[in-house]
Parts: sequence; C-alpha cells; structure tokens
Amino acid sequence: MSTNVHIKRLSTGVPGFNEVLGGGLPEFSFNLIAGPPGSGKTTLAHQMMFAVATAERPALYFTVLGEPPLKIMTDAIIVQRYIELDRRLLRVMAVVKVRASAHSDKLRLYEISDEGMVVGRPLKRHEGLLGGRPSLRSLPE
Repeated sequence: MSTNVHIKRLSTGVPGFNEVLGGGLPEFSFNLIAGPPGSGKTTLAHQMMFAVATAERPALYFTVLGEPPLKIMTDAIIVQRYIELDRRLLRVMAVVKVRASAHSDKLRLYEISDEGMVVGRPLKRHEGLLGGRPSLRSLPE
C-alpha cells in the first residue's frame, strides 16, 4: 500500500530562486547555505526568512563556524561561489540537494542589489567555472 504525501512549498521571496528549488522551500525544512565570505549567504537567508515568517509560523536563523555536522540534518543545501568570467567577478549558485524534491542542478548567476537578491537563468554555454578554468562550449546548431 502506497501513500503519497504532499509536501507544501513556501516561496523564498527571491526572484528566480523558487524555480531553482523545484517550487520553493519544503515547509518545516532545515536548510544550509554554504559559500565564501561576502557571497550573500546572510542576504539570502534573511530574504527567505522575511518572505516565509509570520506570527503563526516563525522562522529561525542561526550561523555556525563548523558546518559539517549540520549537513546530515539539512533538507536543502545551497552553495554560493565567486567566479571570474569575461574579466568580471561574478556570483554563482547551485542547489546541491533538496530533500524529497526534484531541483535544478544548473549553475546560475545571481545579483545582490539594494532590493535584495535576484537569481538569473542557468549558465548554458560555459563549463569549468567552479574549477577555475572557464571555457565556452559550442552548442549544436
């Protein structure tokens, strides 16, 4: 006997990011955002929390220096990195996992402005970005 369980998704409040996560964050999830200093981890966490928190459904944010034990408990892992592309320093993110969910595995550029974070389209023609040797891939005609 199989019982399907519907997991409610919550909007992240970050333009373009719900699509990356496969429909938003799973309700009641514990999520980890990893990346180098200044990549926007706190901005992303705060923007998501302010989007989902209500008086009836509070959100909790905490930060730690030692992350490895937390990876076992997390429902979603989002990685943020800096890359150099076309002589510019850019921010890129990827979703490593979202428990019980199909999600995008594409690298996406994102920007942080006075309005918050905005996640862009997947990078389709580049490879080697995280390894430090970016190159353009030729696409079939």
